Amino acid sequence: MATGEVALLDWEDVSAAPGILDLGWFLLSSVDPNDWHSTIATYGHSTGLTAVLPSLIVQGLLTLADYSPETPEAETWARRLDTATEWLND
Repeated sequence: MATGEVALLDWEDVSAAPGILDLGWFLLSSVDPNDWHSTIATYGHSTGLTAVLPSLIVQGLLTLADYSPETPEAETWARRLDTATEWLND
């Protein structure tokens, strides 16, 4: 962070969990699957990612349930959930 910048966090941005859990949720909720490798490379490692993905997939399925089928949001979530499942199968 550069000098003079202020970051405002809400309670969801603060965690005592391992950083890999936050990375996993970031990937699943926000990152295009084509960018997962570069995002992980920026983070520095993927150690523990497959251990946290099952619980994150469940959380993602609950989020997916908020969207009507065949909406762009649902399709995006489904694609990221499929990618997470593929990571578990590798």
